[in-house]
Amino acid sequence: MGAIALERPGQGSAQSRLAQVAAELSRVDRSQVEALCNVMLAVPSVDRSAELACGSGRSGLNDDGSPLQYCLTSTRQGWRSRLLADPAWVLAEPLARFEQSRQALIQVLGMTQSEALLPLCDRTLTCYLPSYPAVEAAHLAPFDSGVMWLGAGVDTPGAALYLDGRCGGQSTLAWQQAADWLATLLPQTAAAEAAIASLSRYGELNSVGIEGTKPENARAKLYWRLKKPVLLEEMGLDLLQNPIFASFLSTAAQDRRIQLSGLVFSAGFLISTGELFDLKIDLCGHCLNYPPKGWQRILGQLTQTYELTPLPVAKPLNQGRCQVSYLGFGLDRQGSPRLNLYLKAPSSLGSGSLGSGNPS
Repeated sequence: MGAIALERPGQGSAQSRLAQVAAELSRVDRSQVEALCNVMLAVPSVDRSAELACGSGRSGLNDDGSPLQYCLTSTRQGWRSRLLADPAWVLAEPLARFEQSRQALIQVLGMTQSEALLPLCDRTLTCYLPSYPAVEAAHLAPFDSGVMWLGAGVDTPGAALYLDGRCGGQSTLAWQQAADWLATLLPQTAAAEAAIASLSRYGELNSVGIEGTKPENARAKLYWRLKKPVLLEEMGLDLLQNPIFASFLSTAAQDRRIQLSGLVFSAGFLISTGELFDLKIDLCGHCLNYPPKGWQRILGQLTQTYELTPLPVAKPLNQGRCQVSYLGFGLDRQGSPRLNLYLKAPSSLGSGSLGSGNPS
């Protein structure tokens, strides 16, 4: 397919370099990675640019407004990777952006052996967009920086859909809508209802998501930030009481002061059972602001401490071909830890939205 077709000046080469990093580290053919990036970014063809008001949209995926991430996940069994993208991010017109994004979703599901997720994705979109699939522009007003983000496995099957769940900043309504959404997906909702009842006292919901390859292994995800400082054990989720999370925060943050906006929590519920399956904490890489050698030292400490597989990112970090967007640590119900490193293209700082948070 060739180079990544980004329309915004100065971004094309940066995102192409990130795709090259993804290809090199995952050992997947570069043309395949670039093809996946092109589909996920969903930039309209040049001949449709004027028609779709191309060039004045914005992305909230990264702190600098760039629309692509490469995520490496380290476990005790090895590491895997995937891409995260803000589709059609260059489009200012909400309906056009949504339509391009919906087309990209269908293609990504097909490219990642995840077609069986489509009914769950459609059910999710129906909950958040009245009259879906015949969406009207007026219904998109709360989504000031796009409706959805997409995730796709690079070296493994699997896809993800993430939606802005903020309901235009109305916190109570956002949590209630998330509860209503989960009620349409989960066979039993006791765990989800208990979690939301507790989290809504301390957190602001940012987004919701679906991850997996099929309903049997899919998770429904909630992402939130804190309203005010709170102890992990006060949030009412038993997994967060595991001291491993406090240990991760101490090791990752060192002497840095992290603002509440730079801390993102997520919880995953198994769609097959409704049970809370895992929790994750993400720290903003821009807030941590380590140099490449510092990141390597922190990653080495974390992988060694928790017996995780080392991540081969020293070379691209040292070469300045990527930067850390977020660093995350997760734990599932079986006690298995994972470390997520989210890389972005090196670029100047800008502004973002959709919570400027980090899915997956």
